[in-house]
Amino acid sequence: DFRGRKMVLLVLYDLPGSRARLVELAKRYGALSVQGVEVVAIASWASVDAIADLGQGPPVQFPVVTAGNEEITTAYRLFVPGAAHAELLIDRSGYIRAIWRSDRSGMPDADAVQAQVERLNAEKSPPPLPDEHIH
Repeated sequence: DFRGRKMVLLVLYDLPGSRARLVELAKRYGALSVQGVEVVAIASWASVDAIADLGQGPPVQFPVVTAGNEEITTAYRLFVPGAAHAELLIDRSGYIRAIWRSDRSGMPDADAVQAQVERLNAEKSPPPLPDEHIH
């Protein structure tokens, strides 16, 4: 849905361990949004109460997936096996450009994420894909 328009910071989270990071992202969401990034949070479990499970403060303004979690997490966990919390920065073309994992590199501070976004924003946009795929 975001291809060609926005970058996506895909956040695979597990509570309660991810709560502090989600609070940090909620505080920085406005700045990320201005830079062309949509934050999408996906719980490791399927729950219609996923938003309520996050708690009340600060309010989470970014999308939180409440259905289809298993399919999404199964696909993206191939890139981050074993990590309780992981973040994948996906560029406007749909390519994963950065991965942060709680179990290895740890979570970067918000400035490091914004620096990576600024680097991607500074890159020239690739030409559009051809209408037909020809080999």
